Amino acid sequence: MPNRLTRVPESPPPSLDNFRWLVTVADLAMKCFFSTPASGTLETTWVTPASLWTSYLAAVGLIVIAVLCASALSADLATWVVVLIAAAGSVLAAACAAITAVGTVQRVLSS
Repeated sequence: MPNRLTRVPESPPPSLDNFRWLVTVADLAMKCFFSTPASGTLETTWVTPASLWTSYLAAVGLIVIAVLCASALSADLATWVVVLIAAAGSVLAAACAAITAVGTVQRVLSS
């Protein structure tokens, strides 16, 4: 039974042909997060409000972590550790941002 966090419109999502690259990145991110939709792609599946807001908050948090790591390069930590954490945070932030962008574009085009 859907609730506020999982409720999506009854209609199919709008076509995202102009955003094919974004859908590809978001689909890859969903596969990496073990959250692939039943249809296999976000082209034919709505991004749920829970996924949208979780991805938004994760992207912002990971960007903050990456910036803090970049500013800590002169700290006592080993440089390779800081660079590795900043790089991993940046990649995860980009993946979360792609999911957020697809969900936002779906909602903008449907209204």
